[in-house]
Amino acid sequence: MPPRSTIVRFTVTFGGILLLANYLFGPTLLREPNPYLIPHYRDDARFENGHFLSHSNWTVPALSELDYIEQLFLKSYNDYRSYLKRQSKTYSQAVSNYKKRYKRNPPAGFEKWYNHAKWRGCLVIDDYDVIEESIAPFRSLTPAAIKLRIKELRKHDKKHRIGEILIRGGTVANITEGLWQMIGWDGFVGNLPDMDILFNAWDEPFVLPLDNGTYQPVQFSNAAKKPLWPKVEEQCMSEGKDMGTVDTNGYLENMAQVKGALDLCDHPEYENTHGFFNAPSSLTVTRQLVPIFSIQTVSIFKDLLLPTSATFHPNFLDNDDVRPFPGKIRKMYWRGSPTGGDLTEKNVLNGHRVRLALLSQEYNDLVDAKLTTYFGNKKALKILNDTFGKPQKADKKLENDYAYLMDMDGNGQSGRFYRLLRSQAVVFKLTAFKQWHDDRLFPWVHYVPVKLGMPDMVDILKWMSGTERGWELSRRIAEEADWWARRALRLEDAEVYIYRMLLEYAELLREQ
Repeated sequence: MPPRSTIVRFTVTFGGILLLANYLFGPTLLREPNPYLIPHYRDDARFENGHFLSHSNWTVPALSELDYIEQLFLKSYNDYRSYLKRQSKTYSQAVSNYKKRYKRNPPAGFEKWYNHAKWRGCLVIDDYDVIEESIAPFRSLTPAAIKLRIKELRKHDKKHRIGEILIRGGTVANITEGLWQMIGWDGFVGNLPDMDILFNAWDEPFVLPLDNGTYQPVQFSNAAKKPLWPKVEEQCMSEGKDMGTVDTNGYLENMAQVKGALDLCDHPEYENTHGFFNAPSSLTVTRQLVPIFSIQTVSIFKDLLLPTSATFHPNFLDNDDVRPFPGKIRKMYWRGSPTGGDLTEKNVLNGHRVRLALLSQEYNDLVDAKLTTYFGNKKALKILNDTFGKPQKADKKLENDYAYLMDMDGNGQSGRFYRLLRSQAVVFKLTAFKQWHDDRLFPWVHYVPVKLGMPDMVDILKWMSGTERGWELSRRIAEEADWWARRALRLEDAEVYIYRMLLEYAELLREQ
C-alpha cells in the first residue's frame, strides 16, 4: 500500500501547487466560477484562462505535509492544466500538432472538422488518442480487404445483429431501424465522403478477432452465458501477450495507470470481479477483424468506439435538484439492479454490482448501496434474497443528498455517469470498458478511479469523508468535475468526436 503521507517542500510557483495550497490552507480564499453562470465564449483560450485566472492569487507556504491522495490530485491537476493549455488555438497549430503526434498528415476534410469543432465551442482539439488506438488494428488491412469484410458480414448476419448506415453524396442514404443509441450527424454529414458503416447497438462489444488476415470468411460465435475468461486468455495468447501477474499495488495514480488497468492481459486478478467476465448476458462475437462501431469495448476486443446518445437522454442526464457539496451526507450512495451478466448460484456474489451491495453491509457507516431488483436462476434468486432481504426501491433524487456517488457498469457502460459528474458530488468510477471520453477525464481531479474488485475503495473513502483535508479536497473535485463535464462532455463534444472518427475511418476506405 502506498505511504499515507509524505513531506514535500514547496517553491512559490504558479500552477497546480498553488491550487493544492489553497485546498489545504485557504479554502475560503476563492470559489471557482459558478458553472451555471459561465457564458459560452467562442474564444476558448479566454474561457479557459478565465477558469484558472484567480489561482495566481493563492499563497503557498514554505513547507507542508501532504497526504498521498493530495499528491495524486496535485500531479493529475497539473496534467489536466497542461492538457488544456496545449490544445491548438489555430488551424495551422492543429495540423502541426497532428503531424507531430501521429507522424502523418491529417485526414481529408480536417480543416472543415477543425472549423466545426471551434464553432461548437470544443475545448479539446488535439487529444484524440482514443480514436487512434481504436483505428490502429485496421491500418494493417487494405481498403479492399476492409470493404470485403463489410460485404461478408452483410451476407452472414441473417439475424441483423449489426445495423448499417450508408453515406452517399453528403447525406444519410440509408440507416437500419433500431439504432437508438446513435447521435445525430446532421451538423457534419454533408462534409463526409461516401462510406458504409456497420453499427452495433448492443450493450456488449462484438469484434474479438483471432484472425486479423483477409482469408477466412466472417463468422459469428456465441459467447453468452458462460465464462469469458478462457476467451480472454486465448485472445491474449493470439496477440503474443503473456497474462500478467496479480496486481498487489496501491491506487491507480494517473491517467496512464487508469488506462493500463483496462488491459485484461495484464490483470489476471480480474477473472471473477465483473459480471461481463463471469457470464456475459447476450454476447455474440465475430472472430475476424471487421470494422464495427460500438459504444464501448474491452481491451481484447477491436470495436471502433463511438459515443452513445443514451448518456445525453433526459432520463439519464437531467437533474433538477443539484445541491452544493458542503451540506451533503458524508457517505457513498448507489442504487441499481444486478445487471452485468447472467446470474447463477456459482457467480451471483461475484458480480461487480452485487460486490458493492456486500461492501455496504460490511461498511454501512461509509456506503449506502442497495439492489433495486433481483434476477437470475432460482438458486441465484434465493441467494440474493437470503443475503440482502427485499429489494430496495430507487429514488434518483436521493443521490443529491450524498457527497460520494458510485458509478459502475451494467451490461455495458453506465448511462448515468455524466449526470453524476454534474451533481456537485465526488464520483467513484469502476469500469471494465473503454469509452470515447477516456482521454479527457483526469483521475483524482474529475473522479476517483476504483479498481475492479474494489480492493482500494473503502480506504480512499475513509480518508476523503473522515478527515478535514479529505473533505475539502472532495469539495474541490466535485466542483471541478461539474465544471468540466459541462464544458467537455456535452452532446456537442460527442458530435465533434464522431465527426473526427468518421474522417479517420474514411481514410481507411480511401483507395490511394
